[in-house]
Amino acid sequence: MLKSYYEHPKHKYPVRNNLQELIQRLEEGMVVKGRILENLNNNKYLVRIWGYNIYTESETKLNEKDEVKFEIIQVSPHLILNPYQEKPKIEDHSTDTRTDIIVN
Repeated sequence: MLKSYYEHPKHKYPVRNNLQELIQRLEEGMVVKGRILENLNNNKYLVRIWGYNIYTESETKLNEKDEVKFEIIQVSPHLILNPYQEKPKIEDHSTDTRTDIIVN
């Protein structure tokens, strides 16, 4: 759900009704950085991605002011983002000359 603006007692964050410019730049599978501007309530958040403020909700708990990576799951008909978990790097031990030694 997008509103023309989101009002907070202390802040006013403009939220554009038309996100076409942003959506045209996104592709499924991309990973983008965003910042959690506010944790509103009931799993609703105000997120800024590439200068666009997006009113959204998430099942994942997000913290205000955190920078979060999102994977673009779907662009159309609705923009769907997933918090991105980087896969742990697998170390290459093929050139490792050490040998495991078991001592009893």
